[in-house]
Amino acid sequence: MRKTAILLSGLLFLAGFGLAQGDTEINLAQTEAGEHLVNVDGQPLYLFLPDDQRTSTCVGECLDDWQPLELVGGIRMGDGVQVMLIGTIELEDGTIQVTYNQWPLYLYTGDADDGSTQLGHALDDAWYLVSGDGTPVGLEE
Repeated sequence: MRKTAILLSGLLFLAGFGLAQGDTEINLAQTEAGEHLVNVDGQPLYLFLPDDQRTSTCVGECLDDWQPLELVGGIRMGDGVQVMLIGTIELEDGTIQVTYNQWPLYLYTGDADDGSTQLGHALDDAWYLVSGDGTPVGLEE
């Protein structure tokens, strides 16, 4: 498999295999909910509709259940993840949060660590799994 390194917005984004350990990794998974983004452990990644793309509005108690997907090292992407949709934002505490199609990405603490559940999907009609094209899974427009 060919490895690709792309420089976007001053950050190194990596696609392929055999790259640095500890990088943030985003893949696509197929579950009963449909095809959606997951992290390296298979845990589902979510967007929060009130975020208004490019701005994280999950603060305070919200962060007890929803953890921002932090940028660690570079970003590795699996097949079907679109490099041009990857970005980052800086949170008030200095954390760099990964975005996809400008939506800040989150992990839900209520999901199983092995990625076998997607309990945050459609929670409060605000939290949705993220499709490979960067839109909320199952949300009718």
